[in-house]
Amino acid sequence: MVECVEIVKPPRDEPWGMREFDVRTVDGHRLMLGSSLTPDA
Repeated sequence: MVECVEIVKPPRDEPWGMREFDVRTVDGHRLMLGSSLTPDA
């Protein structure tokens, strides 16, 4: 299996109301992805 990304920060719920995680691609790009924890945001 080929590794495509490095997990920089595993998924976690943040105090500001977001669930976020952070990855780095094999070519060095860093991506932070997140989703609101509240349904109205």
